[in-house]
Amino acid sequence: MKLSAAITLIALAAPVTGFAPPVVSRQGTVLQATNANPFGGKSLEFNEDNEDSAKNRVRLSDALNEADIDRRKAKDEADKRARAAEIKREELLAKIKHMEEMLNDTPASTVNDFMFKAG
Repeated sequence: MKLSAAITLIALAAPVTGFAPPVVSRQGTVLQATNANPFGGKSLEFNEDNEDSAKNRVRLSDALNEADIDRRKAKDEADKRARAAEIKREELLAKIKHMEEMLNDTPASTVNDFMFKAG
């Protein structure tokens, strides 16, 4: 029994490192990032010095006036196209009416009447 008592005493006195996770001392890591955006690229935060945002800035009243002008131009163009189609339809109806009102005994000429005659 002396051997087993000696082994038990040694096992209790010595630290048990075989079953414990290793102790690792960690020093604080310092991350030095040039861009605070974790996704990389340009940040979405407002930057007054940013040239891209400076060239896109417009007064709201100016933008609304420009949109009104564009909308009015588009409406005018649509009205012109509608009026042109209406005029074309009216001309066609006038031709049809003229042909329908034409008398049947009206003499018709031939192509030879309009061609150049050498003589």
